[in-house]
Parts: sequence; C-alpha cells; structure tokens
Amino acid sequence: DLAPYLTSPKWGLSNEARADFVHAFMQQDQIDGQQFGLPPNRSIEILYYNADWLEELGAHEPPTTWEAFAQLCRKARDQPFSGNADSTRSLGFIYEEDASRLASMVFSRGGDFMTADGGAYTLDTPQVRASLSLMKQLIEDKAAEMMGEPYGDQREFAAGQCLFILRSSSGLPYVQSAIDAGPGFDWKVAAPPRTVSKPVVNFYGASVSVGVTSPERQLAAWIFLKWFTEPAQQAHWVKASNYFPARKSTGELLTTYIQDNPRYGIVYELLEFGKPEPSVSGYEPVRRLVAQAVIKVMQGGDMDAALAQLQAEASATLEDY
Repeated sequence: DLAPYLTSPKWGLSNEARADFVHAFMQQDQIDGQQFGLPPNRSIEILYYNADWLEELGAHEPPTTWEAFAQLCRKARDQPFSGNADSTRSLGFIYEEDASRLASMVFSRGGDFMTADGGAYTLDTPQVRASLSLMKQLIEDKAAEMMGEPYGDQREFAAGQCLFILRSSSGLPYVQSAIDAGPGFDWKVAAPPRTVSKPVVNFYGASVSVGVTSPERQLAAWIFLKWFTEPAQQAHWVKASNYFPARKSTGELLTTYIQDNPRYGIVYELLEFGKPEPSVSGYEPVRRLVAQAVIKVMQGGDMDAALAQLQAEASATLEDY
C-alpha cells in the first residue's frame, strides 16, 4: 500500500500535489481501499476517422451516435474512398475482439463491466447486448469485418479502405506515419459515438508499484516513483510516448506540444470524460473471456448462451483471485 508513502510528512506528497493527480487515474490503482500503484500515464480509446472520405459521403462531422455511425459504415461499403487504390475493398469499420473495444462501446451507452462497489461483473446487460448486436449486424451487412491479424484495422485505415477505427490514442504517431507513406488523406480523431448526453472515453495504461523488499529499498523505489510522476518528467514522457499525463498541472508545460500536435490536443480535452475498466485482481483472465465471447457471437453463436457463460465464468474469478 503506497498510502503511507504518499502521506509521509518527510517523504510524501503535499496535499496540493496529491490533488494534482487525475482522481480517476488514481482510483484505477485502488483495490480494497489500498493504493497499490501510481499511474505515470494513461492512453484513451478514441475514434479515428478519414475526414476526406467522410466529406465524400456527405458528412462534415464525425458521428456522435451509434445510429449515425452505422449509417456511415454502410455508406462507406457502397462508396469507396477516392484515394483507395483497391476499390473492391471498402469497409466502414474493422472490429477487434479485444475487451477494451467492447468496454468503450458499453461505456458510451451508459453501461459498465462491473458494479460500482467492485463486487460483481456486469457482462450481460442491455448495453453489452446492444454493442454486440450492432457489430454483428454491420458484419452481416458487409459494412464491417472482424479483424484478422494484429493491427489489421490500422493498416486498412491508413490505406483508405476502412472509414473508422477504434483504438488507443497512443497509436496517433503510428497512424500518421502509415498515412504519410500511403494515400496521405486528412484524418481526425473524436470521442466514440454514444447514447448518453456527454462523451465517455475508456482509459487504461500500466502503473508502477513498489515491491516488498527491505524498508530502505522500498523507500528508494518510492523516491524514484515520486520524482518520475512530477510534472516535468511527465511532460518529457508525453513528448516521447504520446501518452497522457497523470498530473493535471503537466498541461501547463505542454502548450507548445499541443499546438504542434492538434489531434493530441483534441484527445487531451477528453480526459475529464474518462472511465476505467475494472480494477480488481483477476481482470486479465476476464478480458480473455470477453474476447472469446465476442468471437462466438460474431461468428453466429447464440448471444444468450455466450453472455450467460461469460457472466458465470467472470463471476467465478472473483472467488479465485
């Protein structure tokens, strides 16, 4: 538990410094009321879209609802992008079975993967069903496909063959490089479509903890961690990795960087709408269970059976971990 270090009069952080951390990021590292890690950075799940293609389809803004998203996916199927070298390949979306993709869709519908108290998984809800049903329908309509290989959606997006992708903001520089090497179209980013009034974005990332060793080594590790999460180091890390800082005041050091990287600036403004996936022991195997359920449903399996099994198996992990 890092709380004794955080509040130590000699080695800890001031009240002002503790308040400077994005509260939702800190909550993600709390288990049973204990602070097991500090978040040096986070990335956000965002919608990437081909702005030039969107204009060709008669839309001037990204879709803010899932209904509008689906309509544009079907239009993209029927009207390939002018910069696409292979007009026989034209899709609205490529869906990856990763749990974070589904979580983003569920969050944007006002749902969650777990109860607020962290006591139970909620993986068979109207929001989960609506998310899977839409993806399944788009795939049946040949307006979307399941992803067949790692980062396949990113490659097809960069080639002008896929209108939308839903991915981590950490991919911003990689998408830019791929597009520069290909058709070179104008592309932008936005919050995922939603059914709720305000944007909701899924955020995630690795955290840093202090292992149990000797008191001296633990203190040394804490002093490094304290330094590593200071705004100056946060700003340096942002510029090297394109991740988002965990300290709010870091933004004051990023004015020029945001001006030079406007897409990063758009996503930075979405931080206040962030929502995390479950922060309980054993969530990693549940992520794999989610991916398996997604594949079953997308391949034509019975949704009722797939989600009932997912809910039961996920719930069982709460007893195992």
